[in-house]
Amino acid sequence: MTGAEAADRVRRSRTELLATVDAVPADAKLVGHWTAREVLGHSIGWLQLLLWMLDREHPDARSDHTGVDDFNRRAAEAVADTPLPEVRLEFDRVIDAAIALIEPLSEAELNSPGRFDWDRTITPARAIEENSFAHFDEHAAQLRAAAGPSWA
Repeated sequence: MTGAEAADRVRRSRTELLATVDAVPADAKLVGHWTAREVLGHSIGWLQLLLWMLDREHPDARSDHTGVDDFNRRAAEAVADTPLPEVRLEFDRVIDAAIALIEPLSEAELNSPGRFDWDRTITPARAIEENSFAHFDEHAAQLRAAAGPSWA
């Protein structure tokens, strides 16, 4: 996979997640105790972490991962009182920043391990997948399942 192909996959997954967010009740607790807004906030946190993985100097990069549960909680709480349209705008802004870093990567750059100090076996391709499109697909499916028969 090239950076352009990975970026296209991120774009498609974003479209699906946002379509799902639009179709479910805005304030219903659908994924555990999270609303769709908090799912997006949580996703923003992971995108910011991905920005840090790809470019530690990026102004939106976030490196405060102190454990999955704590990170998830803090990312969701950060948007709990923010209107959904504002959270969507921030999600789009941060994902566009990630896409701008992903798109120019070559296949060799995406598939080269050794970039990340915490695990030298992880490739940028895997980090991108886990922190963007696979993550978005998982949450879109959770939202659809939780919405049940009301899913449009």
